[in-house]
Amino acid sequence: HYDDFAHLRFERPSPSVLLITIDRPEVLNAANERLHREFSEVWRVVDRDDSVAVLVITGAGNAFSAGGDRGTVEKMTTD
Repeated sequence: HYDDFAHLRFERPSPSVLLITIDRPEVLNAANERLHREFSEVWRVVDRDDSVAVLVITGAGNAFSAGGDRGTVEKMTTD
């Protein structure tokens, strides 16, 4: 379900279009562990939605995405 995502927001600007907004503008939409997991899970949810013909991805605020959250990247490289 689209409601299961904490850092992705979903809108329907028209019936067959799904707009996904990365919603962590306070850190320029950098991917933390949760967002990274959500990116891997969202495609299955969209794939099951037969009403979606077009998918648009954007970022909230002033950036699309600054990449990985520094704390998350540090943890991944030292673990």
